[in-house]
Amino acid sequence: MQKTLKETGIKVAGAAFLVSVLGCLAGNALIGAAHGIILVSIVLFLIGCVREKEKGALTFRGLNPSWYALAIVTLSYLFSILVNWEECVDHWKDLKKLRYEVLVLLVLAIPLFRNRLSSSLRLQRWGVRLIFGSAILVGVAGLIGLKTGFNPLLLGALKHETRVSGVSGSVMTYANTMQLVVLLGLSFLILFCRGDAWTRSVFKATKRSAWILGCAVAFLFAALFLTYCRGALLGFGAGLLVLLVVLKNVKLWVGAGLVVVCLGIYGYQSDSRYFKNFSLNEGFQLRNDDKRLLQWKAAALTFIENPLAGIGHRQFERRSVELKKQYGFETNSEGYHFEGHAHNNFLEAFASNGVFGGVAFFAFCGYWWAEVLRSQRGRVYFLPAVTAFIVSGFFENTFTDSEVLHTILLIYSVSQMALLLENSEAKVAESEALDSARNSNSLPQV
Repeated sequence: MQKTLKETGIKVAGAAFLVSVLGCLAGNALIGAAHGIILVSIVLFLIGCVREKEKGALTFRGLNPSWYALAIVTLSYLFSILVNWEECVDHWKDLKKLRYEVLVLLVLAIPLFRNRLSSSLRLQRWGVRLIFGSAILVGVAGLIGLKTGFNPLLLGALKHETRVSGVSGSVMTYANTMQLVVLLGLSFLILFCRGDAWTRSVFKATKRSAWILGCAVAFLFAALFLTYCRGALLGFGAGLLVLLVVLKNVKLWVGAGLVVVCLGIYGYQSDSRYFKNFSLNEGFQLRNDDKRLLQWKAAALTFIENPLAGIGHRQFERRSVELKKQYGFETNSEGYHFEGHAHNNFLEAFASNGVFGGVAFFAFCGYWWAEVLRSQRGRVYFLPAVTAFIVSGFFENTFTDSEVLHTILLIYSVSQMALLLENSEAKVAESEALDSARNSNSLPQV
């Protein structure tokens, strides 16, 4: 029987999910391909629904508050671009970037798309395999590059000779993506060992699978550590702490403590970037690391000067040198004005998008964290990664970086699908309990 356009759209959405997973660590080319496939799936699905005169194919009922907060964030981006149109550089490029959020919002508003992923164990298995498989492949290539100076995936020399980086060449991008992947892997590993049914259905329920997953997580953490990206490792630490609190397991606390102590000793003895601003003999020193502080100060002043709509979405990075000169900033300790983003998700949101964008971004982070926290299963799977995203966001601007933003929104989409499914199951169980109670009350008394 020939498939309808609606059914084809749902099938294509499944393929889009897998390509999206690969795009987390494989670069912008695959992310662009994933977005194209998602758009095709949505168009096919909606046209099919119109032809079949199906109502409710696209619905905004039942969505969590974080969805509405993300929608307001996206509208604030559009508002800031339009208000600052004349001053914006590459405004058409920035408008095109809004597809990251828009596509996620649309996918979550289509119940059949959510059900496709929630009900397909095959898609879930392949998604997990692809995210960890691609992370290991990129990590191996990065370690080879660190050792030899030649990255086999990039077919060239490294941009950073002493730090592991991904295929994008940006250490910050790679590290902030990896922190999320490693935390997801750690959650899977712990739940697998504790006999969680879903995790054991994704991986084969054998000791061999546990060892393979454990070695994979250890390797990926080593790759993350060797990026020497302090913000990402701090975010990972916050996510790990939340995971330990949620699980309430003394052995895990002791094990994590030993690992932290060993890594701390190694990091200090090797004079790594993690201790760049600290010495037992000299105390705390900035040591040419005032770029971030100056970016924070400039972003805060930019918002104060432009509170309503900011200076335009993604514009602070392009105009940061101009703004610092305008505000009378002295050059940094290296003798120049650094050009870059705010190194802080929240300050970037306020500076570029004004009060609406800043408050909406705070709301998105807060609602997402609270929604996952309330979920019995979601808090173990997703709360560590959400916490890492929020904490590292105080030290890096990750929400406008293409690869990191893609990964964050993919995790957000999957978490929302899981939460909506959990809510639906809870409502069904509650309804069945009420029906059962009514039936028992209606029985004749003997």
